[in-house]
Amino acid sequence: PHADAPIDAMPEGLATGGLSPANARRIEAFIDERISEDLRLDDLALLSKLSRHHFAVAFKQSFGLPPYRYIIEKRVALAKSLLLETEQSIIDIGCAVGYENQGHFTTVFRRETGWTPAKFRRAYGS
Repeated sequence: PHADAPIDAMPEGLATGGLSPANARRIEAFIDERISEDLRLDDLALLSKLSRHHFAVAFKQSFGLPPYRYIIEKRVALAKSLLLETEQSIIDIGCAVGYENQGHFTTVFRRETGWTPAKFRRAYGS
């Protein structure tokens, strides 16, 4: 491509800065497998073999969100599924998706969805 061509005009795979596909899959699997754990940027960066800063930039380029937002969205999506598909208590669901207490889980869930977990379950559950 011409040096003055916009980045989106570059052939796929020539834009730089994102995670490699293999690295992105590895990071995504790590997050999915450990969604209930305290996921730290430093640990994700170490897994990707990048500095904390470079990892954060590459992650956002690859996933469209900063790591913190991506993890919150994954946790809320899983919580929605668990609220609708299981009889687990809200406390247990909060723990299963990485929140240490029901208050923090409820605060995040409400901020992200506009609903408390209990109201979401009542409104959309069967």
